[in-house]
Amino acid sequence: MTETKHWTSHAEFIVLLVTLLGGFYLLDGKIERQGERTDRLYEMFCEMRKDYNDKFCEMRKDYNDKFYDLLKERKN
Repeated sequence: MTETKHWTSHAEFIVLLVTLLGGFYLLDGKIERQGERTDRLYEMFCEMRKDYNDKFCEMRKDYNDKFYDLLKERKN
């Protein structure tokens, strides 16, 4: 009886070890995928900010031109 109990405790330890290692492996994979998504989101944010900045500068240039034209008209 002690021989069977001794063998089952080793089997339980092996099952527990495999379960823990598998869990850590799965978590590591999920963390890596999350990092990749975060990197892609940051790239998209940088592209959006650059587009916004370009449009804002263009709009500001148009408004400045209109403002200076208005000042010239008023001066004359």
